[in-house]
Amino acid sequence: MKIYLIHDPVRLDRRDLYRKELETQGIDFVTLVPAVKETSIAKVNIARAHKKCIRKAMEANLDRVVIMEDDVKFACPGAWNRFLELYKVMDGWNMPWDIFISGSYDYQPAPSLSIEITELTKFSGLHCYMVNKKFYEKFLALPETGHIDKSISKSGASIWMAYPMLALQHDTFSDNVKKITQYNKTYAHKIKLWK
Repeated sequence: MKIYLIHDPVRLDRRDLYRKELETQGIDFVTLVPAVKETSIAKVNIARAHKKCIRKAMEANLDRVVIMEDDVKFACPGAWNRFLELYKVMDGWNMPWDIFISGSYDYQPAPSLSIEITELTKFSGLHCYMVNKKFYEKFLALPETGHIDKSISKSGASIWMAYPMLALQHDTFSDNVKKITQYNKTYAHKIKLWK
């Protein structure tokens, strides 16, 4: 499974975080993609960085690709393997998926409690997710004027999430909102982590 990890090389704090996360999960095969800094608008740069990963996947003719951000925080050891197992379940069921996310802070509707995969109409956060080849072109056509996760939600994509969640993000300084995030505290009532 090809993994692109978006990282800003000047963010040494995040380098240390993602290295520890990858080591804990036994992931030793990521391709770093430098963060985009083409404009002064963070959400535009973020959208372009994610689109850069999709272009790379298209050029490599990948059937699917995993994209991570450098602040990814897995729920516990083994969460990455569970993410792959759940993808295989979706694939075995021939589910019509476009995006499969490892977790989200703000999502709709409420997850099903009967299975570990739930369909969403809205989500936020692209810290660790998989994109199906059939969605690459639509992904690249998404507007860059807003947050890319919200654009995906509005695109009509078939979005699925692991629940309990397998990964969220570390609360670190966000280049997007220009402060240290507290999403894990703010959305604690919506978070159920896999154990």
